Amino acid sequence: MRSRTSLFNKELFVQTFRTAGWISIVYLVALLFALPLRIATEMTNHTRLENYIPSYETLFHYHFEIQLVFMFGTPILLALVLFRYLQSKQAAVFIHSLPIKRTNLLHQFTAAGLLFILMPVLITAFILLLMHSSSSIEPLYSSSDVMLWTGQTLLFTCFTFILCIFVGMLTGMTAVQGVITLIMLLFPYGISVLVIANLSFFLNGFAVEYYSDQNLESLSPFLMVPELMQEGLKTSYFIIYILIAAALYVTSILLYKKRRIESVSQAVSIRGLQPFFIYGITLCFMLLAGVYYGQTQNSAAWIFFGYTAGSLIGYLIAVMIVEKTWRVASHWRGYAVYAAGAAAILFLLQLDLTGYEKNVPEEKRVQSVYLLNSYYEYAAPEEEILTTNKLTSKENIRSVQRLHESIISRNDRLAAAGPGDYLFIAYELTNGEKLIREFKLPSRDAFKEELRPIIQSKEYKKATNPVAAMQAEEVEKIKIRANNLDGKSVTLTDPGDMVAFTKLAQQELFNERYDGANEHAPTFSTVEFLLNDNTTHFMEFKTSYKTLETWLSEKGEMKNARIMPDDLSYAIIYKLTDPTSDPYHTKEYSAEYFDKMVEQGEAVKVTETQELDQLIRHFHSGSSKDYMAALFFKDRKQPEIGNFHADLLPEVTNRLE
Repeated sequence: MRSRTSLFNKELFVQTFRTAGWISIVYLVALLFALPLRIATEMTNHTRLENYIPSYETLFHYHFEIQLVFMFGTPILLALVLFRYLQSKQAAVFIHSLPIKRTNLLHQFTAAGLLFILMPVLITAFILLLMHSSSSIEPLYSSSDVMLWTGQTLLFTCFTFILCIFVGMLTGMTAVQGVITLIMLLFPYGISVLVIANLSFFLNGFAVEYYSDQNLESLSPFLMVPELMQEGLKTSYFIIYILIAAALYVTSILLYKKRRIESVSQAVSIRGLQPFFIYGITLCFMLLAGVYYGQTQNSAAWIFFGYTAGSLIGYLIAVMIVEKTWRVASHWRGYAVYAAGAAAILFLLQLDLTGYEKNVPEEKRVQSVYLLNSYYEYAAPEEEILTTNKLTSKENIRSVQRLHESIISRNDRLAAAGPGDYLFIAYELTNGEKLIREFKLPSRDAFKEELRPIIQSKEYKKATNPVAAMQAEEVEKIKIRANNLDGKSVTLTDPGDMVAFTKLAQQELFNERYDGANEHAPTFSTVEFLLNDNTTHFMEFKTSYKTLETWLSEKGEMKNARIMPDDLSYAIIYKLTDPTSDPYHTKEYSAEYFDKMVEQGEAVKVTETQELDQLIRHFHSGSSKDYMAALFFKDRKQPEIGNFHADLLPEVTNRLE
């Protein structure tokens, strides 16, 4: 009589419960502590509950850390315990000697694990629904919150359980199974970040921040869980994770059929997959080392050193794990094959066969363009930015294209790894697509001629400067605060004066040349424009704004809008002898210190009104120049330290020669 096997074996299930049932019980206790018990403490405070303003958007806010640990720890531990027989020779021989097919074994252990996951979650959900229906607890959570929590928790725990089973079919070591499962939860995200970061070294114009901000967290279940605190998962994510889990389980069945019992204690149980394991680890180490040296050393030579050292270390570690010995010198041919393949790929990237670097969209295909300092200005939410930043005129679109082409023609590529200025370009095309580029230039001055027509255009200034774009009639108050002098300011509240001042300020911005617009020019004061919608815009009152200075002088207010020579006792001029030192953090700021410098001929004391006025007009507390100045005010002891260009005050600096 032919013997029959059953899909469900009662004795095997009982043994399974004895072995792994405790994990399910611990998970249930953790969930009861994190949710029902925590919510019960909220319910005991009736006064608080009656006046409760919901601060938790989902149930994941209650002891989120506990839920997170058990959401991933429980399924991994269950899979390790349930399928421990695959990693033990005696247990593997015994289990596989039973009159049960391998597929039935897999189905039964998997079903048991899913049941051990399912029951704690469903019991907790039932208690939460019971608490909700038996008391006035609506302010804390709703029944739909419970259903959402249940579905999302089961999705991630079951997915992690199936993933750990899949990994278990690939390895013959329990520890390796657990570690690789944790790595796999982060691997899609991590490898994407590494590839994106490394591509920036070889593709001129590759926008790292843009591609890194394309919701890469969705590639990792572990990184997606924090989003559950804010809102539920989209239906598409549910479908994707279910399909991936189904694919992993089907693959696990196929791998289990091919798995040999003798593969116990092997890091990779299927011999044909060992090269993928070895080269995968080698690639990850290579990319990680390349990113590290590329970002810390800013040198092409160091990047290639990182690739070489990282890949060699990764290859040796991987081979040692597979072979279970440190004597792996005989495997050098495998590394040689990898090194040749990696070199070929890097060489092809240099050739830019896809034309990525040279791709500049035709003018007729461009609807608008952005020219910014970084991607974050482009990605900022509309409510956080005060201007559109968008250019739509044909002239500016053509100018940006010429700038783009000029940058491409330089083809700096790896040379751009050093320090420099960033430039972000985003084309919005007529077909709805976008073309994004980000360049790291040695200096913007090298492209001054290409940048000038763009930055000097009225459209660009309105698109990037809120003061240039606002309506003068919307201004309710203007306050001009003098630099470095607390309490010295001018306030304009007369409607006529505010409109006149605003229009003059805008005209000054429109007339400003590129050299003045992009450099740290000396300023008299800061101007605040308060609009009727309570928005405040700021503008630097530069010393080159002669029209504004004349208007304020005619009103008799210029003396209150800036530092005047009468506000100073004197000034000390000295030359910066050590360019590497920080001139703004000198320990000695006392008058005695500077007087000693004057006595030794290392500094010049300025007291003449005209010279002080010229010094104030050229004084700047920004980037360092060759000559420094210390302004001593009449009403305070500590001086204000700044700098200026020597050629702007030759009559003073000549005394130091």
